[in-house]
Amino acid sequence: FSDENHGIAVGELGTALRTTNGGTSWQSYPSGTSSRLRGLSVVDSLNAWAVGMNGVIIRSTDGGLSWSPQTPPGGSTAYLRHVDFPNPRCGWIVGVGPLLLRTTNGGSVWSQLPLPPGVGSPAYGVVFIDSIRGWFVDAVGKVYGTTDAGISWSTVSSTDANFAQLLSISALDSLHLIACGTSLTAIRSTNGGLTWSNLSDGFPRSLFHLSRNVVATLPGTMTPDRECIIVGHYDSYSGNPYVSAPGANDNATGTAAVLEAARVCRSSHLRSTVRFLAVAGEELGLLGSSHYATKAKSEGRTILGVVNGDMLGFPVGGDTTRMVVDCYQNYVPLLDSTLVYNQRYGIGATLVRVVDNAGGSDHVPFTRAGYDAVEFAEATANEIWGGADAYYHTVNDTYDKLSLGKIRRGVQVMIATLAEMARPQTEDFATLNIEQNWNIISLPLLPASTLLVDLFPGAASKAYWYQDDYLLYDTLQTGLGYWVRFNGPQSVPVTGTPIDNLSISVRAGWNMIGSVSAPVAVANITSDPPGMITSRFFSYHNGYLATDTIVPGSGYWMKADSAGTIILSSLPPVNPAARIRIVPTSELPPPSPEPLSGGSPENPVLFALHQAYPNPFNPVTTIGYNLPVESRVSLKVFNLLGQVVGVLRDDVESPGFKQVRWNASSLSSGAYICRMVAVSVADPLRTFRSETKIILAK
Repeated sequence: FSDENHGIAVGELGTALRTTNGGTSWQSYPSGTSSRLRGLSVVDSLNAWAVGMNGVIIRSTDGGLSWSPQTPPGGSTAYLRHVDFPNPRCGWIVGVGPLLLRTTNGGSVWSQLPLPPGVGSPAYGVVFIDSIRGWFVDAVGKVYGTTDAGISWSTVSSTDANFAQLLSISALDSLHLIACGTSLTAIRSTNGGLTWSNLSDGFPRSLFHLSRNVVATLPGTMTPDRECIIVGHYDSYSGNPYVSAPGANDNATGTAAVLEAARVCRSSHLRSTVRFLAVAGEELGLLGSSHYATKAKSEGRTILGVVNGDMLGFPVGGDTTRMVVDCYQNYVPLLDSTLVYNQRYGIGATLVRVVDNAGGSDHVPFTRAGYDAVEFAEATANEIWGGADAYYHTVNDTYDKLSLGKIRRGVQVMIATLAEMARPQTEDFATLNIEQNWNIISLPLLPASTLLVDLFPGAASKAYWYQDDYLLYDTLQTGLGYWVRFNGPQSVPVTGTPIDNLSISVRAGWNMIGSVSAPVAVANITSDPPGMITSRFFSYHNGYLATDTIVPGSGYWMKADSAGTIILSSLPPVNPAARIRIVPTSELPPPSPEPLSGGSPENPVLFALHQAYPNPFNPVTTIGYNLPVESRVSLKVFNLLGQVVGVLRDDVESPGFKQVRWNASSLSSGAYICRMVAVSVADPLRTFRSETKIILAK
């Protein structure tokens, strides 16, 4: 409104209305566009601007009686969300990208201004109180301010804690500002944006969104605390939503994907838990998915990945195989995995990978909460908003417009991705060919029992693993290589669940590593950090041999120049640049365990507390220690505040090589200290104290 009587309103399909009696009645006037108009700035009784989809900018100089188009820079078709003019010359527009435009001549020429890193897309609202001072808000709940007409910006407020999107901002004067958004978020500044206070606590609780999400759960058989999610929103929208919003494509197709996934997986035995999630309120600002992601984050739940389906069915450009797979703002490995599964199962979709900044669907709240998430859609957000789907958000979004073949392909890749994340629990069989005397072995499968005596009843020794010195074990872990001695050659069958890939923590120096269920070329081993420098890999057959392949069931020596993680995978590396760099030398690995350097194989000479393995870990690690004599042992874990978070041992123990497994699933990610105190029973003056840092990385 320019005064109490004269006002303008804009909306769907280029609608432009005008009132001269304070809103008692409204008249429609041609806007010159059929695109949705989302932002409006009325400067005075004559001048007004409106912006919307497809890069539309229109101006009126007669109080809304007529409108003329203006041109964004480069002919952009970006979705423009808001516009503000403090006077008829200076104006700013924000939108998807994120995007910021500026004019100093009433819109005759618009230029694009750079934005600071980290701005969420879309930028939703903008307001200026004069030609140099202004603010805008974005999709990740931040307020940015400028005092130089938008040349530079700084963050002045953030609502990141509740993952709210800020949708609009208004200035009452140079001091008083209000911004509001999803999750009933409202913040206020009374000092020109220097500080902000929360207004949401004053709202009646009846106004807050209560979840109307529908969730079905398939519990995991082996790691039920890890979740894999398939999600689609079940609400729909149109230009006349209270009369008709059929939503066959947006988003009955995504909801159908969730239902079909539940039907297909209902009798499956998957290692990790699967959530089939139909969310509400996507069209109102990602309400249902924001609620779920926020709650999961606050509870510290482990979500391995999220697959979102939104608008799977319209054959854009007549193409019934093309499907866009995108992630929000930053690349996630799950994006490339979808291409592998599409090829592995012969689905036949033409997948287009996109790292997107639009932020318009239910994978976004999960990404913002720190989880890997991808979206499947018929086209990119900018393509859809640019008119590629003529039925989007209209009363004509009906079943007859859809390609069932396209939907089927998209849903098949979604379900394949979901099931691969959760990993079917299947049994497999391997035969390990054992030689006489010493062998370096590993677990190529995950067996029901990891006890050495169950797996290798013919073993003539315990299992030895190396960490600066040899440690004795009665149980084996995947990813590690062990020395085990046998009195004669034999074939040992091992049954268990296949292992497709492993991340193995290594220390600077020599390490004994294991294998996965399929051969892995040494040249395809990757590392974190990428490009770790290593020695050649050595197997043992009555002597050391350099090898170019990691064979299932065998163990290997390798020397790393620094601590990190190596990744063994049966698939080609997703990031070839992360491959290890092998630098051959003449140095050979340490000799076999016998003879040991002092003491017998079962009795160490000195006290010792060994580094945990794996480290970092999630959520279980093993800690080893040596007792040369009978001792009272205290082994505790502390957080960095000095508080005890775990008591692993507090008793008298016999001498020997010891180990204890610690499950930290109830704790949050971070650094912890494992402290050991051992006092000889026979000689209380003989006391040992040591500690080591361990990292829980969920």
